[in-house]
Amino acid sequence: MEFLGIGPLELVLIAILALVLVGPRDLAKVGRDAGRFLNRMYRSPTWRTMNEASRELRNLPNRLAREAELDTLQRDLDHVSRGVQDDVKAAGEGMQAWAPPASPAPPSIRPPDTIASKSPEASPPTEAQAPPPASESPFAEG
Repeated sequence: MEFLGIGPLELVLIAILALVLVGPRDLAKVGRDAGRFLNRMYRSPTWRTMNEASRELRNLPNRLAREAELDTLQRDLDHVSRGVQDDVKAAGEGMQAWAPPASPAPPSIRPPDTIASKSPEASPPTEAQAPPPASESPFAEG
């Protein structure tokens, strides 16, 4: 159990130091005087002003954010960014229409005896697909 960030062993050490420095006779008087001082300090207008200023400084970022309506600005920014992402996605899909078709899947691996039985003349020649001419490209200048 801690009190004001001070553990039990530290409290015992403070009590022993107070007993040694002040003495057993004057310990009660010093404790009473310290209590009166703290009571006057807590009730003083200066202490209240300091507490109020500290509380305002802790709440200042939240208050400024509310006043600046940053929440609504953040929502607007999210809405606009979603719109931009949708536009980019649509443009990407439109670009796929201009892209050359994907090449067919590679032929499966056949056992060696099947490959030897087929002659190269039996297979039809494959034609490579040429890219569209520059005049048909959507990126062509002119």
